[in-house]
This record gives sequence, C-alpha cells and structure tokens, in this order.
Amino acid sequence: MFAQFVVVLDAASLHAAAPSLAGDLAMRTTYSLFTAYGVALGALLLLGGHLVDRVGGRRTLMTGLSAVAVAAVVGAFAPTAGVLIAALALQGAGAALVTPAVLALVSARFVEPGERGRALGVYAAVAVGGWPAGLAWGAVMTESVSWRTCLFADVLLVLIALVAAATRVRDHAEPGRGGLTTPGLLLGSVGALLTSYGLYEARPHGWTAASLLGPLGIGVLLLAAAGVPHAARASARDRDRIVGLVVLCLGAAGLFALFPALALVLGPVSGLSQAAAGVAVLPAGIAFVIGATRIAPGLRRVAPRKLIAAGLLPAAVGLLPLGAIGNGGTFALVLAGSVLAGLGLGTAMAPLFSIAVGDATDRGRGGAAAVATTALQLGTALGAALFGAGAPVWGGTGTSALFGAAGLTFVAGLCAAALITAAAAAGPPAGARTGSRLPE
Repeated sequence: MFAQFVVVLDAASLHAAAPSLAGDLAMRTTYSLFTAYGVALGALLLLGGHLVDRVGGRRTLMTGLSAVAVAAVVGAFAPTAGVLIAALALQGAGAALVTPAVLALVSARFVEPGERGRALGVYAAVAVGGWPAGLAWGAVMTESVSWRTCLFADVLLVLIALVAAATRVRDHAEPGRGGLTTPGLLLGSVGALLTSYGLYEARPHGWTAASLLGPLGIGVLLLAAAGVPHAARASARDRDRIVGLVVLCLGAAGLFALFPALALVLGPVSGLSQAAAGVAVLPAGIAFVIGATRIAPGLRRVAPRKLIAAGLLPAAVGLLPLGAIGNGGTFALVLAGSVLAGLGLGTAMAPLFSIAVGDATDRGRGGAAAVATTALQLGTALGAALFGAGAPVWGGTGTSALFGAAGLTFVAGLCAAALITAAAAAGPPAGARTGSRLPE
C-alpha cells in the first residue's frame, strides 16, 4: 500500500508544482509533461498486469519502484524541459508496473468478502485519496523551497518502499501461464496509448484537431476490439464488471475535477496562494478516505449498485458549488461541496474496485487489476480533457468545467443504479474481527 501512495504522491506533487517548474525551465505550457507521464502510464498498465501474472507481483512491484526512483533522480537534476519530460515518461512507465501489482497483491491476500471489501477500500483511499496529499505537499514545498525538493523527497520514499517490498511482500500464488491473451494485450495497450494521447492533446489543441481525432478514434476502436470478444460471451457477473469499469472511468473523470482541477482553479480565481490552494483540497481528500475506508465497508451488505449510486449521486450534488468559484460562491460553500463530493466518491470507489477484481482467479488477478487501473487512468485523462483548467469544450473557463463534472458524475451514478445487478457481499457482520493485516 505504501508503494502505491508514493507513486500517487509523486505524480500529484508535480501537478501542484507545474507553474513553478514551467518558469524555471522556460516552458510556455506544461501540457507536454503530463502527456508524457499519462500516456506512458496508460499504455503500459495492461503490460504491468500481465507481468504480475507471469513473473509475480513482488518482482513487478520492485521493478516498477526502481524505475520510479531513477526517474525521480533524473527529474530532480533535469537541466532542461526535455530531460524532465523524459524523466516523467519513465516515471509513468514505473507507475504502470507498481499500480496493478499492488492491487493484485491486495486482492490475492484477502479472500473473504468482508476482509477484501475493507482492503480494497484502503486501496482506493491510497490510490485516489493520495492525490490531495500530494497536491498539498507539492504546493507547500514549491512555495517554500523548490519544485525539485518534491523529487528529492520522492527518491527517499521510493527507497523505503523498495526495502519494504523486498522484506515484507510475497506472492500468494505461483506465477505461471495466466494473464491476458496476446491479442488482447496488444490491442488493449495500443488502444490505451492512442486514447490517452488523444485525450491529453485535447486541451492544448482543441477537440477538432487532427492530432486528437485520429489517435482518439483509432484508440477507442482498438479498445473495443480488445473487449468485444469477452463481452459477447460474458455472464451476468462479467457484465457487471464491464459496467463497473465504465462507471469507474466516468467516476475518475469526476475525481480529476475534485482534486487537481479544483486546486488549479482555486488559486487564480479565489486569490489563494499556491500553497493555500493545495491545502484547501485536503478536507475533500480526508472525506474521500472516510468514505472508502469507513462508510463503504460498513455498508457492504447493501447491494453494490445501491452503494455506488448512493455515493455518486450525492457526489454530483457536491461538485455543483465548485462551479460557483469566483461567481458568487463563498469559500464555505465550496468547502462543503468538496467534502460531500469526497465522501460520495470515496463510498463509490471501494465497491467499484471490488466488482472489477473480486472474482479473478489467482493466475488472472494481475490482468483484472490492470484492466481496472486502465479504466481509472483513462477516466483521469478524460477528466483532464473535459474539466482541466483551459479545457476547450468549456471555452477555457475552469469554473464552468466543474459544472460539467457534476453532470458526468450524475450520469455515472445512474448507470450504476440501472445496470449493475450484483448482490451484496456475504460475510461476517460489519466490525467483526479478523486476523489478517493489510499489506505494507
């Protein structure tokens, strides 16, 4: 779990540091930085999950952490924008190995539904709730010291995670010939690469640019080609997983609006300093953690579709006041809305991860984890394209984009309520003691 937190903290802190590093490296925009990271991450997640099934989660995790450490060192000393872009691409590649490995290891260690629900709630809290912590950390360090400090600190944290992985993590199943099929892996990886690239190109070039439409269209077709054969012979449980992945993708777009986009909009619109804007998203992050680790596991006897809808629909309501930043909305109203949105999204994410990876076999956990995290990453890229500051679909108005995020989150909640049919998890009553501990 700590390894996943470090990867998220690393990425989020650089988002917060973007204005400062752009000035230091004479960059007109920072779009290329996040495109390099996001495309590398999106393109290699499926490969990362495949490696988990073939060579083991521990080995994949340590390889990914090593790449992240090297990238942090290179980025910390980067003399030019080109070197930093290359470092972030390597960082994204390392994160693509770490992320499915951690999720697969968690799902393999906890088999009983109640324990797994709690463990996946903690994973969701770390994988998503780590964003506001990273934004606050990056903003404070950048304003008080330098953006390079974030990367130097990341090196130390990754080394700690490497030692923990080497001494505390073990695989719960022998690696073998499981994993994704070769055609599915190739189609899905190339499709995710092109789709990610097309979405990240939307903000700097607009939705009608050939550099977006070509890759985006081909990428979506390749992703469909990778998934259609499975969907055609899917059981009811498999169909729930497919719907869950779509809802996870849409929910991730809303999460982008709640964390990175909100922090970027708060500063220039509300007049907050960079550090204050970063810290201002922490209450929403704390609320997300409470929803994922307390509310969702405590209500695991509720049918997933009801729990997911009960999280996403209020989250959409909570996102609405965020669009009023600078348009008459008070900071107290924005804070209350962000906390409600955080609680709702946290409550929904835990059961969504459970649906996505819950029934995978020992030799298929890496693939299931990779598909789930790819959906999450593509949703993040969609959120950047639609709701990021300067998003062309909203005329470059960040606050207006946050209204759109509320609408998309509402649609995701309706999809979950209407299409997911899974029953509530069985298991001991909430609060029952178990002997398992969460993996470090």
